[in-house]
Amino acid sequence: MCQLPSTRAIWFAAVVASTAGIAPVIAQQPTMTKEAPTTSSPEATPGSKNASLPTPRKDLRLGMLIPHRTNPFWVAFAKSAEQAAKNLGVDLRIVDYENREEKEIDTLQGLIASGINGLIVVPHNTQMGPAILDMAGRNNIPVTVADRWPGIGPESGKYIGFVGSNDEKAGHDIASELLRQGCTKIVVNNGVRGHSGYQARTRGRTKATSEHPEVKVLREEWASSVRAEGTKMMEAWLTALPGPEFDCLYGGNDDWAMGAWKVLSDRGVAPKVKIAGLDLIPEVVEKLQQGTFAVSAGGHWYEGALSVVQMYDFLHGIKPAQPITLVTDIVVTKNNAAKFEEQFIKNPMEIDWKQRSRVFNAEAPSGFVVQLRP
Repeated sequence: MCQLPSTRAIWFAAVVASTAGIAPVIAQQPTMTKEAPTTSSPEATPGSKNASLPTPRKDLRLGMLIPHRTNPFWVAFAKSAEQAAKNLGVDLRIVDYENREEKEIDTLQGLIASGINGLIVVPHNTQMGPAILDMAGRNNIPVTVADRWPGIGPESGKYIGFVGSNDEKAGHDIASELLRQGCTKIVVNNGVRGHSGYQARTRGRTKATSEHPEVKVLREEWASSVRAEGTKMMEAWLTALPGPEFDCLYGGNDDWAMGAWKVLSDRGVAPKVKIAGLDLIPEVVEKLQQGTFAVSAGGHWYEGALSVVQMYDFLHGIKPAQPITLVTDIVVTKNNAAKFEEQFIKNPMEIDWKQRSRVFNAEAPSGFVVQLRP
């Protein structure tokens, strides 16, 4: 199990960013694959402002199934979903399956039995995705899939759309920043095996390192994304590569990277290693400002809110403008970490999620970019 978030982490997770810091994007429409979507062709434009709008329903009950209720990223994901549900006037019930594959189906059964009109689900992996979709289908409950690719695309007819992040781009951007900062010998945690997001990030990271043949990847592992696993793996790497013999760590996500950093810090060698994570949890934002971490990226916690909006629109007879919506993360280093903290943590403004819904705004865009205000 991962550690409980700090008070500051809970505060950060409750934050909804300024509308000036969130931009719609006419992004490339993803290509659907078994592993995860990748971008290819241009996205279609939103609907006409003259389109007739449906009457908003007040009786909708949505269910959301997520891996964790304690990991800081999933807390932020859930909070964004709750804010969207509040804006739209729907009842949202969020449950988690404790990141345990064997518990996911049982948890889903309870959620379905509660009488929901629509389901938003984050499958444990691509193997579990079809089973979840089949169960929802047997109960005539429409599904939006979030964050983790379910192994089949929405063209299968088993779910209405996928809301995720542009993970391949994030992996490439993070690794490229490490290389820009002078890394030559890297150890890598790719993340959870079978998790589409980590698979996509690994493709991006691999592309970045392959562009620099002078860079050596000394260790490459697949491991759970929790902090305790980061501690365990770093201890093993320092035993195998004392010194350390590496100058960079690609951590897969922030929570895992924090566990690895703690070991490096306790051994007195943390200043020798540039560390990359992903998620922009509060502890890492602070360490980015201090120069302790080299780079992280985030913003994809807005998948939670976008998923609620997509399901809300569908239950009003409005299909997604595009079957796949990807959030483009912001990349943060020491140079912009203070600005990120100021705009996304200390002084945020709430997003009006009604304006992302085509029930209220026929021109609502489907793409989503997280960025800093000028």
